[in-house]
Amino acid sequence: MIIMQVGTELVVFSNVAIIVISLIVGLYLIRLWHSQANRLITDLPLVFAISVMSNAINMVMIILPLIAEFTPPMEYFRLRTMVIGATVVPIIGAMLQIWLSSKKKYHNRILLLFGAYWSSVALLGPTQEIIMMLCIPLLLASGVVIVATFIITWKTGRLTEVRSDLMIISTVFSMGSQVFRVSLASTPLFYIPDVFLMISFIIIGFGFAIPHRNRKKESEREPKSRVQQDIDVAVPV
Repeated sequence: MIIMQVGTELVVFSNVAIIVISLIVGLYLIRLWHSQANRLITDLPLVFAISVMSNAINMVMIILPLIAEFTPPMEYFRLRTMVIGATVVPIIGAMLQIWLSSKKKYHNRILLLFGAYWSSVALLGPTQEIIMMLCIPLLLASGVVIVATFIITWKTGRLTEVRSDLMIISTVFSMGSQVFRVSLASTPLFYIPDVFLMISFIIIGFGFAIPHRNRKKESEREPKSRVQQDIDVAVPV
């Protein structure tokens, strides 16, 4: 009983911390995006702002039942799954702009297909476990693409507004949170995924607070690869 109580308190603390960090980072990114001379809806600052703000809503939905001490119905979980989808779709759109910029006619189709699949699983999945098992692989796949993107920006010195190396570490912790969420849900270690996610968002905060601005001059002396050009299209610097 004591372990369960401590675990619940850790879940609440972790999610409150994530909410605060998400709001701070989201507002900072919106300000950063608005200050750009050329603003695109695919700019990573705006994309991540929408994503972290949506995640803040998800975290609020997680801690409400714990604070109010009620058992959420299945419909509540379905709604929360839809909110999680809102954190993923903007990032997928940005990744398509970066990696498949020459296939723009397929972008909307891919996003619609993803949205249709996610919505169908969220609304028609019979149990929470099955919904998570069908959605988490998509979250992990998008995480792999994000890691690959930040590895490129880290190596080439692009995206000087953010510490790409820290974003890689953050994404790994986020993916670990998703992996453990199903396997540890019914164990005394159920709080571990939330702690991992809190660590991920703390690292995100540092990633935007202490960017590699001094690497911009170095990168400007290097010839740009196709991937770098595509990144520049999505994220003007």
